[in-house]
Amino acid sequence: MTKENVRIVWWIGGLILAVCLAMSRSLMTIWQIDPFVKSGGFAFVIWSGGVILTVGQARTSPGWPWVMGAAAMHFVASTTGFEVIRHASLATAAVAFVPTSRGQIMILLASVGWMPALGWFGHHFFAANLDPIRIPLTLAFVWLAQPRVFRSIQWPFVPKLRFPVP
Repeated sequence: MTKENVRIVWWIGGLILAVCLAMSRSLMTIWQIDPFVKSGGFAFVIWSGGVILTVGQARTSPGWPWVMGAAAMHFVASTTGFEVIRHASLATAAVAFVPTSRGQIMILLASVGWMPALGWFGHHFFAANLDPIRIPLTLAFVWLAQPRVFRSIQWPFVPKLRFPVP
C-alpha cells in the first residue's frame, strides 16, 4: 500500500469513527438515566483509553475490512433505528485502528462493558443488575489487548510444547 493510500485510509477511517461517535451521542443520556447502566460512562472512558494506548504502539494503517464493516453497520443502524447496532458500529470503527488482530478482538470484547445492551441483557434474562461487572470486564479485556502485557503473562494452563529438531 502506498503512502498516499495509507493516508486516505486514515482519513476515511477517522471520518467514519467521528460519524459513529457523533451518532452515538444518546449514550450520555442513557448512562445518566438508566439504573442498569450507571457505570457505563466510566467503562467507556477506560475503553477509550485502552484504544488510544493500543493505537499508539504501532504505526499501521487502519484495517480496511473493519472500517467498511463499521460503515455498513452504521448504515443499517441509521435505517432501522436499532441503537445496539449503532453502538456496535462505534466499537467496530475504533477497533479498525488497533494494530494486532488479538488486540482487535480484546478491544471489541471490552466494548461490551460500556454498551447499554449488557444492562438490558442482565435485567431481562438474569433478573440481576450486571452493572458491577462492567468495570472489571472492561479493565480485563483492555489490559489483555496491550501487546507487552499479553506476552509477559505466564499462562499456567497452557503446556510448553517442545518439538524435537531433526
